[in-house]
Amino acid sequence: IEAVAREEAALLTADDDGPTRIIEAGAFETLQSLGLAAASDPVVTFGQATSDRANHDSEKAYSPRPDIAVTSPPQLSERGQVFTVDDRYRVSLPMLGEHNAVNATAALAVGWSLGVTTERLIEGLQQVEPAPGRMQPRRFGNGDQRLTVIDDTYNANPDSMEAALRVLLDF
Repeated sequence: IEAVAREEAALLTADDDGPTRIIEAGAFETLQSLGLAAASDPVVTFGQATSDRANHDSEKAYSPRPDIAVTSPPQLSERGQVFTVDDRYRVSLPMLGEHNAVNATAALAVGWSLGVTTERLIEGLQQVEPAPGRMQPRRFGNGDQRLTVIDDTYNANPDSMEAALRVLLDF
């Protein structure tokens, strides 16, 4: 694992005028704690600014704010979830889970680094088609007989199972 971390750090700290380097804030902090990256490295970080996970992940509760961040807890919506990025941009994402909100900040970071407008990026996020079996809400019935089923049958590794259980806490 340390060899992989060293290789990833080399990509971030390459001394050239290459493309913008974008990395999840927690991963960047890990590289910094291992002495493999410095705060002065030319990177853009993304991630979650607020966290209700302080009980689960106390070190993340005190992390510096990412450059591009989910700044409001995702709220369930008819099509998936709604959240705010950088206290300015309301994003409606047709996927569930805090992890997918964070993934959306990664997409925004890439788009902004390429000069794509915020309006176009947010429209694109609203039109995302989740991969089959990846946290897809399916709704049946109407009125008092309404039922929501979350199809998360694609994968069952420990990280995806934890993410699915966190989503269920919101229901």
